[in-house]
Amino acid sequence: MNIIQDFIPSGRRNRPGYKLTPKYITIHDTANTQAGADAKAHAAYLKKNPPASEASWHFTVDDKAIYQHLPLNENGWHAGDGASGTGNRQSIGIEICENRDGNRAKAEANAAWLVAKLLKDFSLGLDRVKQHYDWSGKNCPRVLRGRPGGWEGFLAAVQSYMELTPILGPPQATVAQAQEWARQNNAHQRFIDIAPTYWHYGQLTGIRPEVLYAQSAHETGYGHYGGAVTPDQNNWAGIKVKNPSGDRREDHETFATPEDGVRGHFNHVCAYVGKEPVGQPHDRYYVVKGLSWAGTVKYVEELGGKWAPSPSYGERIVKLLNALLAAQAPVEPQQPELPSITRTIGVYVGGKKVDEVGYLINNATYVRAAYLIELTGGQVTGHGDHIKITLPTTPDQTEMEELRAKLKKSESDISALQTALAAERQRIENAKRLLKEAERALG
Repeated sequence: MNIIQDFIPSGRRNRPGYKLTPKYITIHDTANTQAGADAKAHAAYLKKNPPASEASWHFTVDDKAIYQHLPLNENGWHAGDGASGTGNRQSIGIEICENRDGNRAKAEANAAWLVAKLLKDFSLGLDRVKQHYDWSGKNCPRVLRGRPGGWEGFLAAVQSYMELTPILGPPQATVAQAQEWARQNNAHQRFIDIAPTYWHYGQLTGIRPEVLYAQSAHETGYGHYGGAVTPDQNNWAGIKVKNPSGDRREDHETFATPEDGVRGHFNHVCAYVGKEPVGQPHDRYYVVKGLSWAGTVKYVEELGGKWAPSPSYGERIVKLLNALLAAQAPVEPQQPELPSITRTIGVYVGGKKVDEVGYLINNATYVRAAYLIELTGGQVTGHGDHIKITLPTTPDQTEMEELRAKLKKSESDISALQTALAAERQRIENAKRLLKEAERALG
């Protein structure tokens, strides 16, 4: 939900300008049922010169928009409890529109969202939400007060919006579930295929992979891209370069592979939540690390105004995340159970008799132990109720030691190759960075 700032000009008598440290939020109804008496109309009313009255408040909410009329560090005259009253001097005033051509239920829902946001912003509890009636005895907000359970229902709606969505924690969805959600939204195959990599880095970092996968869906259009960032940049999150000059392709980071782009996405979020990055992070990571709020972001809703300018950015990610969590992964077909016979079969293993439950299939008897022995090179003879199993011979210990030595050498060779590959990749990245700097220097 966007908040439109349309402040009353300074110096007007309905902008008193006294310092406000919000401790309460006061709810009003506009008591104006005329068609067109929406939030924008009330903003215009408050800005009349000269003002129609000294009355002023901080927000007006309708079914489509929220208008802000005063800064949140200045008081308004809205509570009716006098110039020094707690309602006027310590509370934020919110008016909910009653225009007959609007959707009142939607206006109340928008107001509940705004109240929840303000409570979180100012670290206030639900008990700090007051009616105009609480300060002056006026029957306001009259619509909420006049409806059975109206006020209680409004507070319950506020409470529901206050439930925050953590970024850190174990996954609450599976890869298969996320991929099915992606398919249902006509995602590009590249977006579906990259899902397991998100869960891999989620395990490494402790960041919920489904949160970042939902964010990537928003940033890339489910992998179709279509904006300034192009698929070949392997940038799943719209991450900018260190010093962007706009919102063009070259203002966004390029990663070597799709998988490295996922690593970059997680590293960028690590700067937000205070986790250590995986490997060498990209340049923009250090820009975020230098910001005053770096390492303090814990909830998806807090990404608004930080990851993107829009204050409702986090809420949009949550909406996608909730849809992902509600998706059902395809049900794997169950294998039919083997029919079992009722009596126990005497199975001789290495000359010692043991009991085993048998399965009767096409009039032939099968036992699980026999199947496993054959897999390991043993021999199974007999039929019916008596089966003899000869265990595989013990492998030659000298030969086993030689195999272990070869395996250890192979592991060492692989480790050396991985180290060399990582060094080569770093050299390539350094070369790319130097090339970019040279291009900038040349104009």
